[in-house]
Amino acid sequence: MKKDYFDLHEVIMDVVKKIGIQIEIKDGKIITAFKAKPSIIYADKIHIINIINNILDNANKYSPQKPLINVSTHNDKNGIVISIEDNGIGISKSNQKKIFEKLFRVPAGDVHDFKGFGLGLSYVKAIVDMHGGNIKLESELKKGTKFDVFLPYKSKH
Repeated sequence: MKKDYFDLHEVIMDVVKKIGIQIEIKDGKIITAFKAKPSIIYADKIHIINIINNILDNANKYSPQKPLINVSTHNDKNGIVISIEDNGIGISKSNQKKIFEKLFRVPAGDVHDFKGFGLGLSYVKAIVDMHGGNIKLESELKKGTKFDVFLPYKSKH
């Protein structure tokens, strides 16, 4: 891990701009609401970019029509919470327990419309854990999914 101080909002905006093009192709949009002040954290910037990109990519991938993705931040006592919410297909209660396991992919019957190896969210959880943070998931089938990623201002590891 190569940790340094950086503005989390700038990093999120860079990722949003890059993935925004893919979302606009599907006639969707990303809405941002950055409320965290301060927004400077001490973390591994490359890994943080990767986890935000992974969650946003999943939000786009699993929102088949007109993705509407909300990305917001707010302060917690010891850090910042990044919330990423989509209007996608959602995740069943039984699969929510397994979503962060390595190689787990939400089964879609015999249909394999979604590309991936099932490594993304296990990587996201590992990186969040290494930074002393946590990740929470709320999801409802056919309604969408919300991830809350808490990152401390300064990780202890």
